[in-house]
Amino acid sequence: MAALSQDSAAAEAVPGAGARVEPLVPDRPDFTDGVLIVERGRPQVEAGITFTRTGSARETSLGETLVRFALSERAELRVGVPSYLRVRDEFESASGFDNSFLGTKLLLSPGDDSAIGIALLAGATLSTGSRRVAERGGLQPEIKLALAKEFSDRVGLGVNLGYARERDGGQRFNDFFASASLGVSMSERLGGFFEIFARSKVNAAGDGVRYVAAGLSYLVNPDLMLDVRAGRGLGNDFGSPDYFAGAGASLRF
Repeated sequence: MAALSQDSAAAEAVPGAGARVEPLVPDRPDFTDGVLIVERGRPQVEAGITFTRTGSARETSLGETLVRFALSERAELRVGVPSYLRVRDEFESASGFDNSFLGTKLLLSPGDDSAIGIALLAGATLSTGSRRVAERGGLQPEIKLALAKEFSDRVGLGVNLGYARERDGGQRFNDFFASASLGVSMSERLGGFFEIFARSKVNAAGDGVRYVAAGLSYLVNPDLMLDVRAGRGLGNDFGSPDYFAGAGASLRF
């Protein structure tokens, strides 16, 4: 969902931009994906960097690139380009490229002031990454239901419910996840969000995670948005500290 400014306030004409322009609709920087798809004939690239600290482990993810192409008025293709990862703890360090991703988003209902927006996302992680930092051994499919409700021109809520069949240490496991992101438009250019999300498992041992996060987005022009975000764990088993922070950009061509 990111901030509501993409979905509502940013639809207004940006000062100095001339005629009214449809909003840039990134699915970053929050965990919650929105229901809207990109414009036909105008591919969109979203990318960033995230630093994560969980106990003694540190990870830097550079790239996080998602390329989105509209296939029709109600469907888009989503290609996740492998990020470059650097992971280290008190004993060792490793670096390399993560796995790639291929998926689609289907817009079932765009929603309006009285109706809930609905979309279905499906895809799979592909075993293309470095064995030092990425889990190999076949597809890891996932499916996600995205819901969105606008309460006013400035406040909206996005919710995701999903399932993934993942792999860790050579073992398959089921992962159920959910998130809710409250977006607030503070001006024509500035938006923010507050989010909570949880996953039932993050590895084959069955450890779940819960996080709260918040962030800001700034609409530089109708086709470029910058963002920052940060979050922390809620009683996870990684030990302390447990947090992440990142920044990124979304560009429409």
